[in-house]
Amino acid sequence: TAYQIEIRIEDIALGARVKKLDEKNVLKAMYHHEVFETSPFCDFQFEQPITTIKLRPYGLAIIKE
Repeated sequence: TAYQIEIRIEDIALGARVKKLDEKNVLKAMYHHEVFETSPFCDFQFEQPITTIKLRPYGLAIIKE
């Protein structure tokens, strides 16, 4: 969407990691995709069993469990 949103995730794994794509790093992902693809995922302290993630406008979150 054109607005910041919060996504509610249920039953996420304890060791899950997140990588976000938004206006802060979209140019790097487009023009230097190998750098973005190999950049590390962030370790979050997810609340269990339900957590929320904030996404910037038109953002995308990639979650690895």
